[in-house]
Amino acid sequence: MRPIPLWPENLGATNDRTAVLLTNPKNIHVGIWRQIRIESARDISEGTLKVVATLRFDAKFAEESGTAKAINVQL
Repeated sequence: MRPIPLWPENLGATNDRTAVLLTNPKNIHVGIWRQIRIESARDISEGTLKVVATLRFDAKFAEESGTAKAINVQL
């Protein structure tokens, strides 16, 4: 087990519970659809450039038996 620096502390009925997914990160496969749309907008008065990428993706587990989910985990 490793410490988690950004553990959510405001979930659940008592605001100290959350759900945890335990798996090897290599067990998660992500697929991205080929049609990715990129749009940009420049605001000269603010000096900002906004870039938005729109895409579709899906994530699956290679081996579901190698994955565990725990709910209502309390700190």
